[in-house]
Amino acid sequence: IITQEYIGGISAAYLVGLVQQGVDPIKYVEEQLGSDLELQLKTLAYELILGVFTMPRIQGDPHPGNVKLLPENKVALIDFGISARSTDSKGAYFGLLKEYDKLNKGKFDMISLFTNTLRFFGGDLYRALLKLGNTFASNVDMNKELSRVVSTNFKILSGGMDIKETIKNPKAITILNRIANKDNKFGFVVKIESTEMLRAAQSVVTLLDSLGMYQKVVPEVYDAIIKKVEAEMPEIATEQDPSISTDRAIDIVSNWLERVADRDPALFKNLMEKMHMKQSVKAVKNHPTSVKSEENDEKQSTE
Repeated sequence: IITQEYIGGISAAYLVGLVQQGVDPIKYVEEQLGSDLELQLKTLAYELILGVFTMPRIQGDPHPGNVKLLPENKVALIDFGISARSTDSKGAYFGLLKEYDKLNKGKFDMISLFTNTLRFFGGDLYRALLKLGNTFASNVDMNKELSRVVSTNFKILSGGMDIKETIKNPKAITILNRIANKDNKFGFVVKIESTEMLRAAQSVVTLLDSLGMYQKVVPEVYDAIIKKVEAEMPEIATEQDPSISTDRAIDIVSNWLERVADRDPALFKNLMEKMHMKQSVKAVKNHPTSVKSEENDEKQSTE
């Protein structure tokens, strides 16, 4: 049973409704509560995002109805019936946060953005490609090569999109990923816990955008969190991804390529060429595990 005491103040949902009627939210909050709305929203965004690094779980549904603005520049989160588990891949999340920060500052690098997106949301495939690249492809960075293919695909599908204008949109990350990976033609599998965190963060982003405060709040909050993590949690800023066995890496990449081939044979062929997969496949066939597996198959068929 979840219980809570009554929290007064102004509901952010109510404030959003006033904004839609033409009310200035900053002046309204100052008049009604004597509070600084910009400071309150910075506090909300900062604590929620920082919580991913410092707490096991965060508020999983911080929509406007669950945000209360209070006097003395305080802000309250209510209804913790839905929570999101903080990621175990904090280093990957930090890398993605830095990419978001660059995007908000107008520095668009699709290859770097997608590489870090894959590292966080599709960690198993990222680590598997890293392993195979180091083991079978003369230290080729397969993740970067994959990101190049995604970037090329994005340029083709985006047509005449004005990138400079798009990245000003609070939902830029979602827009860019949907274009680059339309209909999930790349066959990526996303971790559920990662989507829970994304949903929580997106709720706050939507609130900030609805109040016209996104650009005033987010860049400063990202800067503050990045500086804090680098200064006080260097182990996260420099965290390396867990190692993965060669056998497991082969299995993950094989299943992934099979999904791509089913969805888009032409893309599959392109990936095999651009990511040096043909070279890797030959090396994999000569790998002791593959030879042993073939011997076992022959033995079982004989029996």
